[in-house]
Amino acid sequence: MRLGTEKKLSSLEKPKEFIMWHELMSVENNLLTSTFKMKRNVAKEHFKPQIDDMYVKVTQTEAALAQGKTAF
Repeated sequence: MRLGTEKKLSSLEKPKEFIMWHELMSVENNLLTSTFKMKRNVAKEHFKPQIDDMYVKVTQTEAALAQGKTAF
């Protein structure tokens, strides 16, 4: 958070949640094209459960902060 403030990033540019994935994106697992570009629609479906979970966590955290509660 401090680095984002120092670099004057807008709230849209600051990640609120992220995951670390143990598997590399590759052509073999169909997440990259033969020119090594991400297949966004395939990645979106592949990571849908994790993306949905992140949105739930962010919504809960923001609601707790709005009520003046500690999010953790």
